[in-house]
Amino acid sequence: MNETQLESILKENDASYEIKRHKPVFNIHEACLELGIKPEDEVKNLLMKDSKGFFLLIACGNTKADFSALSKARGGGKVSLASAEEVKQNTGVDVGSVNLFSYPVVFVDERILSLKTVNTHPDDNSVTFFIETSKALGLLKEKTIGSFCKEKT
Repeated sequence: MNETQLESILKENDASYEIKRHKPVFNIHEACLELGIKPEDEVKNLLMKDSKGFFLLIACGNTKADFSALSKARGGGKVSLASAEEVKQNTGVDVGSVNLFSYPVVFVDERILSLKTVNTHPDDNSVTFFIETSKALGLLKEKTIGSFCKEKT
């Protein structure tokens, strides 16, 4: 979903948002520096996989995926991160540019609910949309909210 498409969807759904342009970012550290935010306020979108297929994990930047919790929520089986090639094949973008709406099956870590806004790239890691959290999550069609991450140590 490119910038024009994302902006159109947000306007159609009366979602409050702000756009910030910056140099391309490829990880949480770079994004936090460019955006002037803390890792716990940064959102990452990770394409995951298991024997049932692919799914997106939306998590705060200061957390790591809890593979055991995700496996249990998905009904068992080994869960892992998708490879860079699989990310490109399934979302059409490179790692670091995956947005909230890149994949239809979504697991949202409950920490996201405490954020006023969630941020996402419109398939371009040099542009960030800050979207009202409740509206952004409301636009996700097939989502499961739960405790799917652990604090980084």
